Amino acid sequence: MTENKVPVLTKEQASFLLDLKLDTYAKKARAIAKAARELTFENQWDEDNFYDAIRQGYWDIQTDYYFINVLAPLGQVAFISESEFTHPTTAEKVYEVTDDFTKATRFSMEELESLSTKDALYPYKQGDFLVSEYSAVMKNGDFYEWLTGNRAEEPSETVIETEEVTVEVKPKEPNPEEVEVTEPNPEEVTETPSKQLKHARGIISLK
Repeated sequence: MTENKVPVLTKEQASFLLDLKLDTYAKKARAIAKAARELTFENQWDEDNFYDAIRQGYWDIQTDYYFINVLAPLGQVAFISESEFTHPTTAEKVYEVTDDFTKATRFSMEELESLSTKDALYPYKQGDFLVSEYSAVMKNGDFYEWLTGNRAEEPSETVIETEEVTVEVKPKEPNPEEVEVTEPNPEEVTETPSKQLKHARGIISLK
């Protein structure tokens, strides 16, 4: 890569460099060594491109997403924003224009290439109206939040394992030493009198 070309990094690569200081040759050398240990590159060109970005101290970020600014040729801001409503007769998407970047709609290259002459946005798929996501965020958004947002969105890979525990509850057996036995007092013991039943014959008079 020649020195007059700006290295183009992925969002993940740029995020890696976000907290690193590159103001001296020693710090740049440590950053390159750290990247060699921790990053995985697609090929040799990708690796050399990343190291060039560190050596030069500046780079661009490619995300393959764009914003449409209908007033870009005039140097003003008027982003396309997708409305929550649809056309009452055609049921097609309805777009609005806003100067609030947080409401602007981001379009992928596939979405832009699929626009036909019948689409309302077709005239704006040209390069004069397209602003790369990186450039739009740098000028109108919160760059740090945009670049580090993917860190918070990554799902946690922590797996919590649970184990079924069976608890067997047994009734407590009395301790022989704790059982108090009281012997009856002979003077308090009385014999139960025997019951004698007497049978008698009765005569009933019906006079």
